[in-house]
Amino acid sequence: LFSPKLLRSTMGSVFRQPVFLSSDLPETIRELQKLELPVYAALLEPGARTVQELPRAGGFGVIVGNEGNGVSKGGVYIPMAPAIESLNAAAAATIIMWEMSGRDRK
Repeated sequence: LFSPKLLRSTMGSVFRQPVFLSSDLPETIRELQKLELPVYAALLEPGARTVQELPRAGGFGVIVGNEGNGVSKGGVYIPMAPAIESLNAAAAATIIMWEMSGRDRK
């Protein structure tokens, strides 16, 4: 999280965003749900909510994994053109975080 390359690439934004590291993901998800914060997993399932349908108000969590060993349940996907198979985890996380930040916010 604090490697020199990552810090440079964020242009200081890493210091303005809340960051939480967890060594026990299931327990972290339960704790977030106790706080009534929904948690979504980024999946390649068109039946799930699109990233544009995520709530704009309040908070929520998003889990991003890789295709081979990623998350198996969840509920959010990024709609893509039919010829596009998938995005890598970093690209998907970037798009989801951009949507989470509220592209229409001032």
